[in-house]
Amino acid sequence: MSAVAENCLVKNKDFSIHRYLPQNNENNLVVVCFDEIHGGLKKKGFGTDFLIKNNIENFLFHTLSSHFIKVLAKKIFIII
Repeated sequence: MSAVAENCLVKNKDFSIHRYLPQNNENNLVVVCFDEIHGGLKKKGFGTDFLIKNNIENFLFHTLSSHFIKVLAKKIFIII
């Protein structure tokens, strides 16, 4: 697996946003991923390892299943 920088951009009791930036990211692609419905607040989600292996930058949004995605307010995306 290639070297990757992982940054937790936002984390609270309801959701977290992680950014994975491979060192060899030369393809100018970014993928936004969402955790599965009952995924919880894990550090990696479906597809994270595949994207890192293929040197693709990705953002992963995790939410608690009870909140689904409604807690991600517009102001959160401004920091990214």
